[in-house]
Amino acid sequence: MNLPEQVFAKDISNIQTVVNWAADMQLRGSFSDRRPDLGKMVCCPHCGTRRRTNGPRCCNPEFATTQRAWTPEMGFHQVECAERSNPNPFSKQFMRKFRHKRHGQSRNFKIRHLVFLFQNNATLLNDAAMDIQVNTPDVAAIPAFAEKYFLWKVERRDRMFRRQATRSRQINR
Repeated sequence: MNLPEQVFAKDISNIQTVVNWAADMQLRGSFSDRRPDLGKMVCCPHCGTRRRTNGPRCCNPEFATTQRAWTPEMGFHQVECAERSNPNPFSKQFMRKFRHKRHGQSRNFKIRHLVFLFQNNATLLNDAAMDIQVNTPDVAAIPAFAEKYFLWKVERRDRMFRRQATRSRQINR
């Protein structure tokens, strides 16, 4: 038979690891890591409010058909109303992704645009290959070539700006 000290020592053999993990979560963990008791975020099906799973409730299903009213005789009380429902099946953040108008300023968009231009215009592809001084790529290599050409143009533009700034500093000295 095991003595209580032996059983206790066996159960808490990894206690330092658990303490270190908990301290690290309090310092560097996300909100969910620091407060696992609250649960994940959910959207209420009745009023559409986002809240924690285990947090305070915004409404209950049985009260979704009543609302608070006030009369001089009864004071504040619950009265029947039309059943409440969330008119928007999708959240605002979800819809914001699609409403946001992208203006074509990202690097990936510009490279995709170059690929499209090179695939539809052979003379433009030949001119770009001559600029970099490489052989004209075949159809399968156009995406890689477009990325290489875009980076080459960006480096060339940046080099020009650096030279211009250096020259300007020399003149202003």
